[in-house]
Amino acid sequence: KRLMNHKVIGDDGTTNTIRALIGQKYGQASQDYMTQLLKDLNGSTQSDNRASGFTDKLIGAFKRGAVLASASVVLQQPTAAARAMAYSPPKYFAQNPFYRPGKGTWDELTKYSGTAVIKDMGKFDVGLGMTARQYIADEHLAPWEAYRRLKAESKTEAGKAAYKRAVDWLTAAPGMADQWTWGLIWKAVKAEQAAMNPRMDHNSEEFLQLCGERFDDVIDHTQVYDSVLTRSNLMRSTNALHKMATSFMSEPTLSINMLYDALAGNHSKGKRAAIIGGVIASQVLAGALAALAQAW
Repeated sequence: KRLMNHKVIGDDGTTNTIRALIGQKYGQASQDYMTQLLKDLNGSTQSDNRASGFTDKLIGAFKRGAVLASASVVLQQPTAAARAMAYSPPKYFAQNPFYRPGKGTWDELTKYSGTAVIKDMGKFDVGLGMTARQYIADEHLAPWEAYRRLKAESKTEAGKAAYKRAVDWLTAAPGMADQWTWGLIWKAVKAEQAAMNPRMDHNSEEFLQLCGERFDDVIDHTQVYDSVLTRSNLMRSTNALHKMATSFMSEPTLSINMLYDALAGNHSKGKRAAIIGGVIASQVLAGALAALAQAW
């Protein structure tokens, strides 16, 4: 807010705020966008009406119903790695294509990447995650723990507790597929940084922090996770119609942004081709794998 309201004196002696200058350059819509972004970052967005809580539950139930135990969703999750190859060369992905995902990889990833923590909270789809309170209080289950917990407790728990465990179990497969994808990107980034920094100790804290920064950069450009800064203005709206219209639109929105960046950004021809190719490859792979599941 201080930046937007900062006063700037021009060569002719006139005084303007940064907000006014942005408006003159990019129009009123840019000012409205920045104002809304500041409100959303501050968590001060108010629901449009009292019925929003009920509609939120309906939309959440619709999303869960569409993805629970869905083979199509599970098969499509890893195809997101194709987009990441636009920013980190495919040869580094080829080094660990069949690695075994597990607690060790994810613990390392969440230690050195704040983005991975946000992904952990949001699970495999925006809008289906947990609150900050739930995460801090450790009220969540990792996908590989959900199945074991359900087997051990389903006979003794009932009602809401059993329902929650069932949901955890039914979402475990998409969650594990998503975590495998992010783990693959993490290993590719580590291989990339090892090649670029051969003299560094590749087990050192300094190297892993470097990998974490690079990983966050690749993820921000190519992957979906639940954050104010990665949602479009429309997707952050509390309006029930907007929420329904943007359900499962995170991937298409990201793909559109990548294509726009490729065409409008200051990139070389090779980089531009890599970005467009990554988007097309992820779409083709996702469509092919979804067709297999649907045909079966």
